[in-house]
Amino acid sequence: MKARKGLSLAVLLLAAAAMAGAQARKVTLQEGDAAPKFTNPDMAGKYLMSTKVYGTGWVLVDFFATWCEPCKKELPELEKLYRKFEKSGKLQAILFDTDTDPSLVGPFFQSRPTPLSVVLDRYQVTAERFGVENLPMLFLLDASGRIAVKGVGETGILDALARIEALLTRELGGN
Repeated sequence: MKARKGLSLAVLLLAAAAMAGAQARKVTLQEGDAAPKFTNPDMAGKYLMSTKVYGTGWVLVDFFATWCEPCKKELPELEKLYRKFEKSGKLQAILFDTDTDPSLVGPFFQSRPTPLSVVLDRYQVTAERFGVENLPMLFLLDASGRIAVKGVGETGILDALARIEALLTRELGGN
């Protein structure tokens, strides 16, 4: 009986330690932090790597899912912002689709084309590296690959889009 109690206590302690370790590993990126590395496929299977993106100019990074209504509401505003500055040649926009079923992504964007680069994050590896817990989540990375602006959730995105537009207008000019 004592051995069984001791074993139960050991199992509970191990479970608690594992949960505490998982919480300690949770990523929370803030403005000023370096953006994590990524390698993700686009819808055609071609891989986009952070090493080819970071250091080339400003980068909009958005985490999205086809089932996410706030994501769908945010998308036209994000596209409008991108179109305003794309001609500068110093802005890229990457939409990380986090749907676990990639067969949903193609039809969604075929019926609703976007100028943004859509890449798949089926297993949410990149989302986890960026500390994504809620959708939508938006980052603006500067030319050195650091987070200049971060927005989370429907209201946080609206504030972030306004801040991004002001920053890019100052840095890149704009109409």
